[in-house]
Amino acid sequence: MIRCIFGVLVAMAVLVSGQAFAAGQKAASTAGQQAQVSAGNNTTTAGQGTTAGQGTTAQRQAEVEGQAHTDVATRLTAEQRERAEEAERAALARARTAADSVRILYNLIDLEVDAKDRKGASEDLYQLAVRTGRDTDALCALRYLASATSRDDPQLDSIMRVYSTRAARMPKSADQRETQTFIEVLRLQKELMTMPEEERVPSLKLKLGEFANDNKVDVYRRIEILYTLCLYLSDRANSQLLDDYMLELEEILDKLPDEPGALKNHFYVMAAQSYSAVGNYGKAVEMNRRILELMAKLEKKYHDAGRKYRSYVTIYFSCYERMLGNYPGLEPGEAEDIYSKVLELVRTEPVVANMYNMLGASAAFLAMAKGEYAKAVPLLQKAVANPRNYYRKCQLLRMLVDAARKSGNRAALVEAYEEYTPMLETRMAATDAYGIIEYEILHNVNELMETNASLEAISLRSRQEANGRVRLWMISTIAALLLVIVVILYAYWRSRKQARRMDESNRALTRERDNMAKAQRELIAARDSAKRAELQKDDVISTLCHEITDPVGAIVGYSQLIVDSVDDKRRTAMERFSKIISLNAELVDTLVNDVIDTVQLETSKVVLKNRMVRMSELAEIAADSMRNRLQPGVTMEVSPIEGADPDITVNTDPTRAAQVLINLVSNAVKFTEKGHIDVMYGQREHSGRPVFVVQDTGPGIPRDKQELVFARYEKLSTASQGIGLGLYVSRLIARLLGAEVFVDPDYTDGTRMLFILPGEHFKN
Repeated sequence: MIRCIFGVLVAMAVLVSGQAFAAGQKAASTAGQQAQVSAGNNTTTAGQGTTAGQGTTAQRQAEVEGQAHTDVATRLTAEQRERAEEAERAALARARTAADSVRILYNLIDLEVDAKDRKGASEDLYQLAVRTGRDTDALCALRYLASATSRDDPQLDSIMRVYSTRAARMPKSADQRETQTFIEVLRLQKELMTMPEEERVPSLKLKLGEFANDNKVDVYRRIEILYTLCLYLSDRANSQLLDDYMLELEEILDKLPDEPGALKNHFYVMAAQSYSAVGNYGKAVEMNRRILELMAKLEKKYHDAGRKYRSYVTIYFSCYERMLGNYPGLEPGEAEDIYSKVLELVRTEPVVANMYNMLGASAAFLAMAKGEYAKAVPLLQKAVANPRNYYRKCQLLRMLVDAARKSGNRAALVEAYEEYTPMLETRMAATDAYGIIEYEILHNVNELMETNASLEAISLRSRQEANGRVRLWMISTIAALLLVIVVILYAYWRSRKQARRMDESNRALTRERDNMAKAQRELIAARDSAKRAELQKDDVISTLCHEITDPVGAIVGYSQLIVDSVDDKRRTAMERFSKIISLNAELVDTLVNDVIDTVQLETSKVVLKNRMVRMSELAEIAADSMRNRLQPGVTMEVSPIEGADPDITVNTDPTRAAQVLINLVSNAVKFTEKGHIDVMYGQREHSGRPVFVVQDTGPGIPRDKQELVFARYEKLSTASQGIGLGLYVSRLIARLLGAEVFVDPDYTDGTRMLFILPGEHFKN
């Protein structure tokens, strides 16, 4: 016991002395060092603001644009920048303290526009920081060096491994571990930029095999695994799988310390481009907004800390252009506002003007956002032909196909399809290959992690049991000796008897505990198996639905091309066949959308975007979308309920509300062979809540089945189109909106559907 107490006192003395030494070191630092370290501790963050943030996932764009680094030096003329560099180098030669030298080296790094020119100052910063024990600045310099290494360097792999080894030799800390992980992620990403497509799948399999064969299970190893999956699956996998990994990675990164923040900043840029590549425009816009907010904070922070050359103008431009490229995720009118910001940067920043002229995609994105498809076609053709846009060629081709189809430019459509179709085929094949490898090897990785955790738990339990047995033995021995002295043989016999009883009870309790633990493990395994099965089912459904859409669209496009290419004698017949194909394609698209909506709604992945919208506008949208499916002789009218204000507005998600109305009108059109269909809107007589009414003169719904039709996969007739998801999805969306959808039981001239919105969300 005395030795234990002595050991604790020694440990406390060492800790206190260490803290006193650290405090003395900090007090001895100059004011200049404090100001620089305040900025330099986040140099990782600052370094990531440009070098890590723009130079990792966004490095595809940055290197193509010829700018891997952004600062206020871009606003200087070449002569002004040269004079500033000469002044800083002269000041460096006169510097007397390490703090002054560190500050000047940061200024030299910020002054360099080209990444390769920044490596010299970054190497000097690293060597100085190592000599003077400035671990934070040394790690920051390593991140600068890694970000500045060109992906075209033939010695890329060996250079990056040198930087990783340097980071590994630094004293262990969260900053050190994050820097090492950041360099490894950046090395992999730079390799992927130049890796041929046929080598990517074997490379992924080899990389995940390395993860499965090592015994590292810490959080940074998990981050490296998730980054690897996201980098390989970006541009190639379905959005559901990528979303899952992105979400898990974001949750882990949010739990890391705010300093240095290199991985977190890198994640936002990678996520913005990955979500854009798979068509998740809302998430892509959200990630770019986060980057803009972060850059504004960093710019102010570093200017306040005295880094006068620090700026992020080209990152702003890159974010604005990516947001324009994801125009479906923008609010109405937002695209014009963003484009005006782009033009302002072009006007005031020469380097941005150069990037704008080289890439030439911003104007095309704006035209698509405004629906000016004829104007967008030549702009997109020029952007597709530009080799600097190779990293987003698939996105540009997808837009070109859409613009050519909607503008009726058949020649451009054929040309775009000839280049886009092979790219889609390659992407589909890669998606399947990545999915198979991912499930196969990642399963092994997770099993390994679970096994290691289980072994650690068993080892800990064994040590605890051994210590317990030792303590029990000591107590029993002392008690036995005392009892022998006091009552001799009688007390000794009684103590042994009691010990045997206690031993039997312990064994019984141990068996019961082991049985309960075994049952608990079996229940947990069964639960996890059920969860994995459910997730795999949703993944498979989402994958199939996403992969069906593009081929069906291609079939419709080629069918119209066939019609346009035949002579007049066969044109009428071919047009009829083309209409049949288009109609069936619309049915398939409806089924696919219903399945996707069902999965998203059931897993709570739908985000509402409420705004004020006229009820008449929603009713007209629903009616217009179904008019071409009306039976001959059937009419459809849209009108307000008698006495209702025709301009009444509601605060709701217009897209989701319109989806419910379209499903209701679609059902009415499907079952009405004669008569008319009325789409009405207004307010309920008693409650005053806003309501949409869709009524028809069809066969109606029996009273005992008016609730059954809202169940999943339920249809009144097996001969009718669809799979029974339309009304089920409508009710799910209605509940999400706080609304109600039901059949009016009092209507007997057909079917009347009521869609009632919340009463507090409207105004006249």
